[in-house]
Amino acid sequence: MAAETPEMSEVTTRLLPELLALPRADQEYLFQQLSAALDAEPDEDPELVAELDRRLENYRTGRSPGVPADEVFRRLREAGR
Repeated sequence: MAAETPEMSEVTTRLLPELLALPRADQEYLFQQLSAALDAEPDEDPELVAELDRRLENYRTGRSPGVPADEVFRRLREAGR
């Protein structure tokens, strides 16, 4: 069974044949650049990072005891009813 091709943007559809026609060295360079961009850390939202740090500190110090996973899943199941 062949893998499904994801829906591509108009720009990608237009550029792909041209990119595939490039010399191998150029394709390898583009591949390396795209790979590095995909592997890079996503932009962090400073407010989200601060909130997560605050929650982790509260958990570590006991100010927020946390909720066991089975309890979280039970609540989610009940909320979905």
